[in-house]
Amino acid sequence: MDYEFVFKKGEHKGKTVEWVQDNYPDYMIWVEECKPELLEDEEEKNLDKPKYEEPELDKPESAIKPNLDFYNEK
Repeated sequence: MDYEFVFKKGEHKGKTVEWVQDNYPDYMIWVEECKPELLEDEEEKNLDKPKYEEPELDKPESAIKPNLDFYNEK
């Protein structure tokens, strides 16, 4: 366990695992058994998730295009 890890959320947000272990050992037991995700880094979680990819859209040849000559005639 990384004792220098800082809680990002929860009751002890902003405190290190070492501090919480020394002051609230029962909380650490609860976290390990019931909420281990509190001990995970947010960046590591995001690596596991697939990234959203923009779908490729077909560009039809018959798409309506603006008539730029119309604006130039004025």
